Amino acid sequence: MTSKPVPVANPSFHPSPAQRRLLQYIHENPSFKTALELCAAAGIGRTTYYRWCQDPGFRVWLADA
Repeated sequence: MTSKPVPVANPSFHPSPAQRRLLQYIHENPSFKTALELCAAAGIGRTTYYRWCQDPGFRVWLADA
């Protein structure tokens, strides 16, 4: 059986205040439907969100939270 590699969080990754605000919004409002709605409601630019998603450390941090 072949397993997929699991991304390892970058130990030097530290979420910014805006990233923490996004996570807080997700926890308080789990019913968002699209990334656009999420970003608009959290006050985060959509392109910023997608740029953050390119960082494996951010993705792991967000998934773990």
